[in-house]
Amino acid sequence: MDRQVGIGALPGARKSAAATPASEGAGLQRAKADQALAVGQFGERVARVGLDAYSRMQAEERDASDQTALMAASNALSDWKNQRLFDPDAGAFTKKGKDAMPLPEELHADFIKTTSAIAAGLSTPAQRDAFARLQSQEWQSIDLQVRRHVFTEVQGYRADELKALVGNKADSAIKNALDPKLVAADLETAVSAIRTSGPALGLGPEAIDAQVKAVQSKTHVGVIAQLLALEKDGEAKDYFEATKGQIAGEQLDQVTKALDEGTLRGQSQREADKIIAAGGTLTQQLEKAKDLEPKLRDLVEQRLEHESNVSDKAQRDNDEARQLRAYDVLDRTGDVLKIAPGDWAQFDGQARASMRAYAKARTKGETIETDLGTYYGLVQQAMDDPTGFAHVGLLSYRGKLDESDFKHLASVQLSIRSGDTKKLDKELGGTRTVAQIMADTIGEVDPKSDRAIQFRRALDKKVEEAQLRAGNTPLRNVEIQEMADDLWQSVVLRPGGWSNIIPGGAPFRDETKPIKDLEFKDIPVSDRADIRAELYRAGLPITKDAILEAYVKAKRKMGAVR
Repeated sequence: MDRQVGIGALPGARKSAAATPASEGAGLQRAKADQALAVGQFGERVARVGLDAYSRMQAEERDASDQTALMAASNALSDWKNQRLFDPDAGAFTKKGKDAMPLPEELHADFIKTTSAIAAGLSTPAQRDAFARLQSQEWQSIDLQVRRHVFTEVQGYRADELKALVGNKADSAIKNALDPKLVAADLETAVSAIRTSGPALGLGPEAIDAQVKAVQSKTHVGVIAQLLALEKDGEAKDYFEATKGQIAGEQLDQVTKALDEGTLRGQSQREADKIIAAGGTLTQQLEKAKDLEPKLRDLVEQRLEHESNVSDKAQRDNDEARQLRAYDVLDRTGDVLKIAPGDWAQFDGQARASMRAYAKARTKGETIETDLGTYYGLVQQAMDDPTGFAHVGLLSYRGKLDESDFKHLASVQLSIRSGDTKKLDKELGGTRTVAQIMADTIGEVDPKSDRAIQFRRALDKKVEEAQLRAGNTPLRNVEIQEMADDLWQSVVLRPGGWSNIIPGGAPFRDETKPIKDLEFKDIPVSDRADIRAELYRAGLPITKDAILEAYVKAKRKMGAVR
């Protein structure tokens, strides 16, 4: 199809119907005014946008400030909580037993005081409102923890108190074993406490019954044991028959054996009392017990011997007290006639003789000299028969013993009586050694002869002096033996012989003297001069003892000691 071209108006082409102010050159000022108005509206829009942003910034800053303040308040509250609850030394959770009971009230008051101080430091209502919510939440948590702790501690405290009450009542019942009414009352209190407090402590019926049976059994067994200890075997047997149904099975055998033993002891006491009441010596009393059943006889004999020992000790104590009173009178007056007649009548011949000798020495102002036979006889008894020596009345020998020997024997006797073996060994250890060495040295010579006793005394003194020089160090046996040998031997002062039979001349037999008895005056004058010269040349001190020692040594070399 052929394209045709028409003639018409151009599209979009318009013509103004009339002239505009601008086309006419008028209204330019208005155009400028409109432009200014448009610019102003844009500024207002910009200002409004800036104001909104500023407001948002301010709100964000307030939120941040509030959150920081709340965070600080929360930290302060946490610090208090950690210190107040969990401090290992003074925190609330360290409180135990009854000390935990007031914690809820104490902590609440402290919590209010602390949170009030923290809230006072907050600056805005929003901060205070937020902290109030935190405060409520924290207290609920704290209160719950504390009350759980208190409940646990109170339960434990109550359980401990119940246990103590039950134990105390059981002990009280046992101590009141002789009064059945008090026993029943104490036991009922214990049982009632268990049944009352048991449920609150979480105990079920079976657990409560078990505790009741345990305290009943314990109390009954204890009461029976107490009655037996008081030698009330009849009452113990009656009590057992009345209560054995409440005694635990595993304890029945033990109680039965105790009752059998207690009954036997009770019978033995009654039999012994009957025999003692009839009088007689211990030997006679023991003879009466022979017809009893073996077990009973053994116990009766033990009681008879014990009573005899007690009686003997009482008698010995009375005798010693009387003698002490008598010697006190003699120390003050020196007159035996001043001793109370009642006391004097109780003394035997040995005691009276000793007192007369003591009074005589006191009156003359003399010291008592030890009778060596008496002294060494007592020493030997202390070593051979300490039990017998413990019963010796040493004051009966006071007139035959000097102060030192009497005190020594008294100390030995006290050690034996008190069972102080260490002290006794110290007192007699050296004595035993000297006694044995003496026995070996004198051979078949009678140890009670004057020569043997004098030798023993001299040896004791030598040993004592040597030990003092050595600083109280005990001597060796070989050293004591050497001293014994020296003392036991004799020195030939003048040899005898057939040529000495001329009247007025030297003796026919050797004239000898034991070394222990040798004195300075026994040394011939000519020998003394020679010894002095020898000591002088040797630069040694010239004394009587030194001369005597040198004389004995010279005699040994000459073979004149035997």
